[in-house]
Formats: sequence, C-alpha cells, structure tokens
Amino acid sequence: MIAVIISYWTGHAPGRLYRLLSQLYRHDARLPFSVTVVCNGGDKNPLVLPRRYTKRGIKVLNRANSGYNIGAWEHGWRNDHGSKYFLFLQDECHIVKRGWLKAFVDKIQASPEIGLLGESINWKRSWEEQRSNPIAAKCLNRDGEEPFNSIDFLRDFLVRQGIPPGETAEHLQSLILFSSRKVLQAIDGFPCRDIYAEAVGAEIGISKKVVAQGYKIAMVGDKPYSYIGHRQWSAGWYKRWIMLKLFLRPYKGRVEAWFAKGTG
Repeated sequence: MIAVIISYWTGHAPGRLYRLLSQLYRHDARLPFSVTVVCNGGDKNPLVLPRRYTKRGIKVLNRANSGYNIGAWEHGWRNDHGSKYFLFLQDECHIVKRGWLKAFVDKIQASPEIGLLGESINWKRSWEEQRSNPIAAKCLNRDGEEPFNSIDFLRDFLVRQGIPPGETAEHLQSLILFSSRKVLQAIDGFPCRDIYAEAVGAEIGISKKVVAQGYKIAMVGDKPYSYIGHRQWSAGWYKRWIMLKLFLRPYKGRVEAWFAKGTG
C-alpha cells in the first residue's frame, strides 16, 4: 500500500484541503492508496472531515501544532504501520494530471539509487555561491531583527545537527516529497524544529540526510510541478512577488522611519 500523508494547520480555512482531497480521487492515481490528514493544532481544535471524505476511509490524526509541515509528516508516517511508500503533501497542493501517484512509484522503482523524490529542486550551486546571492542571503531575515546571512545560518545548522551539508546547497523543496519506509527508517525520519529558521534548516536536512545514506535526490518529472503543484510555488507570479519582497525587506525599516520623520 502507498500512503498519502497530508499536513494541515487549523489556521488555514479547510477549503483548500477539501479541494485537494477531492482531486486525489477525481484524477486517476493509477495505483491504490490510503490518505491520512495530520492536523497541526488539532489537539485544541480537532479537524472533523465531512462524511463525503470519511466514507472513503480518509483518516485524521489530530496533534499539537509543532514542527510545521514536516512535523505533521513525521507524525503521519510514524503512525502508519503497513505502507511501503509515502507521498507527503501540504494542504496547499493540487493535482496536475492523471497518474500523479504512479509517476513517483515508477521512477523510484526504476532507479533504486533514488531515495527521495519531489517536484522541485532548489539551490543547485555551491554553498559559497548561494551565500553570495543577495536574495537567498536574507531569506530568513525578519523586520526588527539584526540581519544575518541566512545561508551561513542554514549550513551551520546542518553541521550542528550532525547532518553533512555536502559541497552544494542543493535540496528538494519540502512541499511535495516521496520516499519509502526503508529510506525513512535509514535516516531516522524527518528532523523537526519549532523555530522558523531552524525549521527551514530541517527541511533542507531531509535531502542531506538521504544523500548521506548513499542515495540520490531527484525530481519526479522533467520540469518542476509536473504531476502535483503547489498554490504558491508553482505560480510564476507568486515566486516573483516573493523575490521582490525579499529584495526590499532590508529597506522596509528605513522607508518607514523616513515617512515617520516626515510626518512627525
């Protein structure tokens, strides 16, 4: 059996989750699967699915809001006791085309050296090159905080956690991931953190832990988001908007101070 594990946070309106659940069955997966929704924050505000979903056997695991999406994924696969493969999704995902599940299984079975599949690979360059990228270097900076080089932080985080960072910063985006129980057991599951900057490091750490075990990471399709998309990252306009926000972030405080001085 193949388990589809979906992370959901009670702070999101459930509409996108319901849409994804419907799409899973409307678009032929071409393989049988089970579905589990892991609800972060469900310990205080439990998720109860409409009957049209529960009658399909979709399970809900309500838990404390910790570890972000990969915390939910970690909880989900640890509580599954029979599946050989796992597809991990966020509730903001959407199905692009038929055969969305078979594509992952076919690729990983055809290439046993692959330990982790996804829809998009980020940062295909050396750590040194990545740290010199002005947008990447401030991706973790927050207003009102002392600026720091985000890439240095992320690489140092991996080292502190005993995860070999490798020569490059390359990793699969932790939006859509596919792996086997064998690999997940080999890497001792997903590294989870509750502090945002460390949580980003933990997401990168998934790919790095898989590579450290002698496996490769790969995209399932020839281009990003071939079979499963994401509301934010598979939209070109949104990616450009995020890049603009990151670029302008260091100047936001100065502009606000200038306006405050001019109106004071």
